[in-house]
Amino acid sequence: MAKSAQKSAEERFFPRYITITGPFAGELRRPGGKALECRVMDVSRDGIGVLSAAVVQKGETLELHTLERVIQFQVAYCIDDLISRGNHRWGLHRIGSTENLVSLFAANGFIDKKEA
Repeated sequence: MAKSAQKSAEERFFPRYITITGPFAGELRRPGGKALECRVMDVSRDGIGVLSAAVVQKGETLELHTLERVIQFQVAYCIDDLISRGNHRWGLHRIGSTENLVSLFAANGFIDKKEA
């Protein structure tokens, strides 16, 4: 039986890194909208994991605005966070760019450790 090319939330193509708790110099926004209150929890080459009280829809486009660039993401999932009630975990996949997100976060001092 052929293996599917699509990966689940826990199967990854690239390593995922835990980010530190300091504020990242950037904002996640809906296109043309205000910043969403959220915290980036982890980062991989092509995506980020986010914790927020806000709910986003699968397939929705979000933008990460930094001082140097705007990077677009598509919401892969939004699920209830089982640890912090009232919050949600978002999985965001980078679209329309070849920006290596690990390099971006590392260059700004926000990579803590590689996840086991």
